[in-house]
Amino acid sequence: MTDDVPSSSTAFSAAQRALALWAALVAVSAGVVGACQPKPEDVANGDDPIAALEASVRSTRYDGPYWQQQRLAGSDVWRRAVDACSPDRAAQRPNCEPVLANARAQEGNDRADSVLREIGRTSGGTRRDNVMSP
Repeated sequence: MTDDVPSSSTAFSAAQRALALWAALVAVSAGVVGACQPKPEDVANGDDPIAALEASVRSTRYDGPYWQQQRLAGSDVWRRAVDACSPDRAAQRPNCEPVLANARAQEGNDRADSVLREIGRTSGGTRRDNVMSP
């Protein structure tokens, strides 16, 4: 009858083997998941400009001129980029820097337009051309 009952050392060894197998499966799973993650450079220069904003490396594709073009076009991508980037984020995500620079340029343009409209309103809407005399 004692032959049917496993010894404590046998039971412990089975538990150790099960734990080791579980740990190995977790490690392999983590390695597979990690291997499936794209490289930051691939994200930064991939086909999704909004995803590129999350990359930890600077994009050579989505740079200042790209974001200027998007800003001037008033594109949905531009609006989403402005929403995704904040001054705090620019320190951590280098691809937010050109978005923020373009947003500041837009703010400056808007202020200048506002001043010009105000000048035009207060001067009766007349325009004087500067003509140089000979």
